[in-house]
Amino acid sequence: MLNLARGYNTLKPYIDTILLDFDGTLFDTAPDLVAALNTLMNKKSMPNVEIATFRFMSGYGARHLLKHAFKLKENDSYLDELTEELISIYYDRLTKLTKPFPNVLETLKKLSNQGLKLGICTNKPRESTRKILRHFDMEKMFLAIVCGDEVKYKKPHAEHLLSTIRIMSSKPEKSVMVGDTKTDVDAAQAANLPVIIIEHGYSPISPKHLGANHLIKEFSSLPQGLSILENRSFISKK
Repeated sequence: MLNLARGYNTLKPYIDTILLDFDGTLFDTAPDLVAALNTLMNKKSMPNVEIATFRFMSGYGARHLLKHAFKLKENDSYLDELTEELISIYYDRLTKLTKPFPNVLETLKKLSNQGLKLGICTNKPRESTRKILRHFDMEKMFLAIVCGDEVKYKKPHAEHLLSTIRIMSSKPEKSVMVGDTKTDVDAAQAANLPVIIIEHGYSPISPKHLGANHLIKEFSSLPQGLSILENRSFISKK
């Protein structure tokens, strides 16, 4: 179990729970999502989009991608139809190009062996999240997997994180959020949790401007990032 007591927070004798985002944090899912989008674009006689441009939108989901690709507004009725089509296409090719980011599996095993509890807190739908995890034989690594379509309030609402913590029989004061976008930071701050941001993710905003408690360049640096937090005092900002 990772001891974060020294100078961190007298109310936190240790951190024992890590909540992890999915897209852009654990898995590089953008290539499959953008490929699915281009399949739909071709079907509608529209030009392909560039992954370099749409990669940084993919963390916000299918609907967000479609609004930009088709230049639609949120209340456009056509958006609902397109979203259903895109999700269907995407689900059929979930694992063709998707893969865990480098060193994810090894780092998760290391943290688990140290006694930390691992949970996934993602806005991604349950079916696609679990299908990807099963494909890579990673589903059993997590004590809880709580997806956006399983909760009343999803990130950036605090309740998504707090409900995941309850399922894990953990406490907020012993938990840390790890993600890649402002949504993760906002959710963590609303739940009064420290948050670590991984710079390899899908944030369209520079990670250094997201307001995280700590930044790491790659997933293998997560244990070191947690150790750095143990020497800092953390005062949450709602």
